[in-house]
Amino acid sequence: MADQTPETLVVRRLLNLIELEDGARVGTFGDSTDAPRPALVAAIAQRGGVALDAPPPLGDLGAPAEPLDALILSGVSWPSPLVGEELIAALSSVRSDGTVVFVLPEDAPTTQHAKEMANVLGPIFDLQNIHAVTDGVLTLVRGRRRAKLDNATRKRLRGLAHDIEPTVLIGRSGLTPEVVETARQAVERHGLIKAKLTPQCKLDKAAIARDIAWATGSQLVQRIGKTAVLYRPDVTLEPPQRRTGRRRHR
Repeated sequence: MADQTPETLVVRRLLNLIELEDGARVGTFGDSTDAPRPALVAAIAQRGGVALDAPPPLGDLGAPAEPLDALILSGVSWPSPLVGEELIAALSSVRSDGTVVFVLPEDAPTTQHAKEMANVLGPIFDLQNIHAVTDGVLTLVRGRRRAKLDNATRKRLRGLAHDIEPTVLIGRSGLTPEVVETARQAVERHGLIKAKLTPQCKLDKAAIARDIAWATGSQLVQRIGKTAVLYRPDVTLEPPQRRTGRRRHR
């Protein structure tokens, strides 16, 4: 058949993972030879959806005027080590429990390690219920956007984090790959950690807190001054040992 090109088949597989409903708002972000944007837009319309650029325009309160029901990411690359601002905005425009689908990067393994790689990228993209499908050539990944922390959960986590010491210190060089990897390992081990900027770090505190949360697949519980509390909802909570007394500063 004339429409059975490799690109058309990838687009069809991506849309099958979304299970589109009539009128669903589907954002597209990026472009690639595997799933060209014009082909995505045409296929979304054929299935009764509404194709939109992601992120959509913001409303008066700085959030999308109407959240997306689903998001298709094309040409995704591995965060190195941070998730880009445009990608963060696109992912943030998807409603809680909305569907996000993407093709694993070409340099990612697509056979025996496909599921492991999908499980690494899933939390970084703020997703849960990760599902990877591979045909030996390409691996397609589907996940659901994680819900935001409710007030009760945020309050409980703030209490748990109150007396623990910072696990990660961020110095003048900022969020280097080594710092991000240390933070990722710590939050995957404990579920709840603190990261703190040292006096030598002159970077924007709010931006650092946001970036390290996304880069480690965490949710930002709170930021007080130079200290951020990070939480991984998919990890069993075993916070670092609480401090037993005040440290002497020299």
